[in-house]
Amino acid sequence: MTILIRIGIVLLLLGLVIVLLPFLIDLNKYQDQYKPLIEAALNRKISLGDIRLTLFPHVGVRLSDFSVQDDPTFGADSFASLSSLEVRARILPLLIGHLELDEIVLKDPIITLVKNKKGLLNVSTIGKAGMAEPSAPAPESPAYNPLGALGLDHISLLNGRVAYRDLLAGSSSAYTLQELNAELRNVHLGQTASLHLTASLQPLRLPIIVDGTFGPLTDPLSFETLHMQLVNGQNASAILLPLSQSPKKPLTVQNVQLQAEMNGLEARLLKLAFDLFQGRFTAQGGATLGSESPPFNGKASLQGVQLGPLMEHLNLPHVWVSGTGAGELSVQGRGFSKPAMTRNLKGGGHLVLKDGRIEGINLLQEATGVLEAAGFSKDMAKFTVFSTVESDFEMNQGRIQVKKFRMECPGFDATAIGTVGFDQTLNLKTSITLSESLSKKIAGTSRVVKTALTDGRMMIPLVITGTTQAPSFGLDAEAVKNRVVEQAKSKALEAVSGFLSKTFEKGSGALKKFFGN
Repeated sequence: MTILIRIGIVLLLLGLVIVLLPFLIDLNKYQDQYKPLIEAALNRKISLGDIRLTLFPHVGVRLSDFSVQDDPTFGADSFASLSSLEVRARILPLLIGHLELDEIVLKDPIITLVKNKKGLLNVSTIGKAGMAEPSAPAPESPAYNPLGALGLDHISLLNGRVAYRDLLAGSSSAYTLQELNAELRNVHLGQTASLHLTASLQPLRLPIIVDGTFGPLTDPLSFETLHMQLVNGQNASAILLPLSQSPKKPLTVQNVQLQAEMNGLEARLLKLAFDLFQGRFTAQGGATLGSESPPFNGKASLQGVQLGPLMEHLNLPHVWVSGTGAGELSVQGRGFSKPAMTRNLKGGGHLVLKDGRIEGINLLQEATGVLEAAGFSKDMAKFTVFSTVESDFEMNQGRIQVKKFRMECPGFDATAIGTVGFDQTLNLKTSITLSESLSKKIAGTSRVVKTALTDGRMMIPLVITGTTQAPSFGLDAEAVKNRVVEQAKSKALEAVSGFLSKTFEKGSGALKKFFGN
């Protein structure tokens, strides 16, 4: 009984120590020592609320109400803040004097990214001031890799928010990644770490879920493979598309392969590849950082993408394209803002679509409509079926120059040249050539149909203006005029040729009689 009482007293005293020790050991009195070091390293003013030792349920340290002020040239708000940071250590290694961290938990972290009117981000000035050059080279110390000491099982980020404001593009260019929750597990050397992340991108109302793995982690810190799955996200190419409508279905990116390197200010994307809508996307490129408008270049290709699921995701209100798509693109430019891209982006490529249809537009109906073919196009379905759409294109100064465009459809073929603006404006000249059977069917129903016939097939020249969301179709009057002139010249030549032929025959007979032959 005495032994049990003693054990009980020891346990009681131990419990009292666990409860009282965090209050007896005040870590806040050390703020004056490490706070200036942190501020000098970050080139930012910081504020700390309270720092406490925790023994239950985990051994560690809890920091509350931490914030980092922004560079005054970018504003007076905080650059980063969080309500609490908990660092938890393993108990058994700690008992033998060895620190091994087990878990880190960040609650309510907020980061605000700002690009000023000079094109500089507020993160670009972190740690750049107040770092004096040492008078003599310091003795080399063994390289320290924090990953080797941490060996973390779990890193949690709860209810975070990342805000981005682009003052160069105007007040409307602002995005927020909110309701950000992330879990990073199994962060150990030689092992593969896993990531689960959820967030919501505003004002686009895009829910984002990322699941993936990367590793094995090596010393120095790097990893060999990266596998990520992005659900309900948006890829970089979608920036050029109208995003006023929220996607109806999730976007799934699979089998991601990423290789990149950084050498000074030279950043290179050696390889980016992933599966998207049953097709394969690959890209590579590079950029030279350190300026307001960094120069960049890149190449990308797309093979076997199913356009129907892509259209379901984009949820465009007016036009729907199905089929299989492939293409190649090469670009170069300076600066990543919209005005800079409009001014400086150059490049070109090739696009091929196979076995699909365009919903919302019937090119045959539009063509026969401008010819005033009475009663022919009233009951046509509002779509265009195609077997092939193929075109070369070039980009320069905010315009896409369409070249060698051809479209093969049941009953007609089409060719086109012209431009499509980055602002979605259209200026295209199209020639639609109907099959002989359709040409015969329309013959006699239009006042101008005779001028459109060539070798038994009707050729209808169109001008397409307006925007990609609301195209406008009209008869190319200049092309019709030129065709009428050509037909008149052709008929005049035929008449003159016939007259001369008859005259020559009569003259030849008269000469034969004159010479007695």
